[in-house]
Amino acid sequence: MGTDQAVLTAAKVGVESIAIGEFVLVKHDGTDNSAVDGSSDWKAKVLEVRALDEEHVYIRVSWLNRPEDLAGGRRDCHGKNELVPTNQMDIIDATTVNGRFDLKHWTEMKGIDPGDAFGKEVYYWSQTLDSTNQRLSGRPGADGARPKPSQLRS
Repeated sequence: MGTDQAVLTAAKVGVESIAIGEFVLVKHDGTDNSAVDGSSDWKAKVLEVRALDEEHVYIRVSWLNRPEDLAGGRRDCHGKNELVPTNQMDIIDATTVNGRFDLKHWTEMKGIDPGDAFGKEVYYWSQTLDSTNQRLSGRPGADGARPKPSQLRS
């Protein structure tokens, strides 16, 4: 991002406000269709917001992959709404943001489904992907140990 840009903690783009740390849905088809479709929109975390002016706002994001987008594909251990945070970053035009969503951290607990813990339509993560070597982190708590309440965090 160029040095002529203002570094911001948040920016208003149209009617949407975009802030550092938020999880956003990103349109990927280039249309002006503003219908929110969480199942097909790309998902990302906002790391930085910069603007040349009100009409030229850019955000640096790190991507959240669906398990089926990973090299090994979706496996039985992946839940319906599971996402995998990556360290792959891009700078995108803020006008491609199509809304926000919540993302929870899941530590596996024997016999408890993330859908039961968070709700059926909540996105969650339990592993991360290092995009430089395509390695997944381990699945914490896979031994069935009950996590502390602080482990069930956003």
